[in-house]
Amino acid sequence: MKLEKPRAPAPRARVCGVDAGRPLELFCEDCGRCVCALCLTLVPHCRHSVRLMTHAVSHNQGEMVAAVLVV
Repeated sequence: MKLEKPRAPAPRARVCGVDAGRPLELFCEDCGRCVCALCLTLVPHCRHSVRLMTHAVSHNQGEMVAAVLVV
C-alpha cells in the first residue's frame, strides 16, 4: 500500500460581506479595498478608480493583502 502525501486545501475565493457573498474580483484604488462588481454601483465606490485584482496585484500588492485581511 502506497501512502499519499496530504494535499493542501484549495484556496477559497474571498467573498463580499456587503453583497451576499459575491466574489471580490476588483480592487478600489481610492479606498484601498477589494470589492465585488455590485459594490461599484453603490455610493461609496460608484465614481472610484478600480482595477481587476489580477491587474492590480503587481502595482498594489501590499495594500491588497491588507485589504483582503480586513474584509
